[in-house]
Amino acid sequence: MLNPNDEQNLDLLVRISEMYYIQGKTQKEISESLGLSRSGVSRLLQAARDQGIVQITVHNPARRLSELAQALTERFGLQECRLCPGEENYDALQSRLAYQAAESILALLKSGDIIGLGLSSTVHRMVELLPGSSDYACLRFVPISGGTNMRRGAHINYTVEMAANKFRGDYVPLNLPLFIDEPTIVAKLLEEESIKECTSLWDRLSCAVVGIGASRVDVPDGLRVPSPSTPNTAAVCGWFFDDDGQVVASRSTTSISIQQLHDTPAVLAVAGGRHKAAAILSVLRAGFVTHLATDEVVARAILHMDQQSL
Repeated sequence: MLNPNDEQNLDLLVRISEMYYIQGKTQKEISESLGLSRSGVSRLLQAARDQGIVQITVHNPARRLSELAQALTERFGLQECRLCPGEENYDALQSRLAYQAAESILALLKSGDIIGLGLSSTVHRMVELLPGSSDYACLRFVPISGGTNMRRGAHINYTVEMAANKFRGDYVPLNLPLFIDEPTIVAKLLEEESIKECTSLWDRLSCAVVGIGASRVDVPDGLRVPSPSTPNTAAVCGWFFDDDGQVVASRSTTSISIQQLHDTPAVLAVAGGRHKAAAILSVLRAGFVTHLATDEVVARAILHMDQQSL
C-alpha cells in the first residue's frame, strides 16, 4: 500500500488522477505512458479516491429542481409545483411547460370532475399533449374566459372541445369575446340562458387551468398581453394584477371571477420564460393558485424578487 506521507507517491496519485479525470485518458493509455500495469493504474485511481485526492460529485438535475420546487411550494403555500429546465427558445420552453402541466392535471383528475380551462396558448399546448384516456367517467370541460383573436393560439372553445374528446367527456362552449367595453352589456350577456349553461358551472369546478400573461413594457412585443392604461404586471383570464397581486382597473371581462378562482379546489397556473417572472410572482401573491408549472430560471427569479421585497 502506498505511504500517504511519501511525496513521490502523492505526486504519482495526483498525476494519474489528472490524466484520467481531467485529460480524459484511458487506463490503458496511462499504463502505457507510465510503464504500469492496467490493474496497477486501477488500484492507484482507487487509492486517490480513498485519500480524498479525487472527490466525485454527481449533480442530479431532478434533485436540484425538486428542491427549488419545494422552496416555491413552501413560500407561497402551494399544493404542488412542477419545474422544467429553462430554454432560450420560447416554443421549446412552452412545450416543456405544457408537459409538466399535463402531468399535474392528470394527477388531479377524478371521474365526474368539471374542469375549467382559461384562454392561453400554453394551456392549449397542454391539452394537445394530454394522452387519450377512458379511465375517467363523466368528465366535463368548460371555458372560464371568453375568446379573443388578440392572443396566440386557438380559440378557447376549440381547446375545451379537444380536451373533452381526449377523455370521451363533454364540453360546454362559451360564445363570447373576452373583452366588451360596456359593463352593462356584459352583465346582460352573462344572464342569457345559453351563456349560463357554461357560467353556472364556474361555481362547481373541481379544478381550473390558467395561463399567466405579462403586460409590462419590458416584455417582448410578441409576448406582451394588451392591457388597460392603468399600471399592471400580470393578466389571468382577462383580469389584470399589480405587483402585489391586487386586481387593478380593467376592461369589462367575460370570465370567471377572482372569488370563484379562490373557491375552486385546485387552480393550476402554467407559465414560464424570464420575461414572465414578475407576472407569475404577482399572480402567486394574489393567492388563488394551488398548483404551478414553470421553469427553473423563473423559479429562481421569483424567490429572489420576493426576498428583495421583504
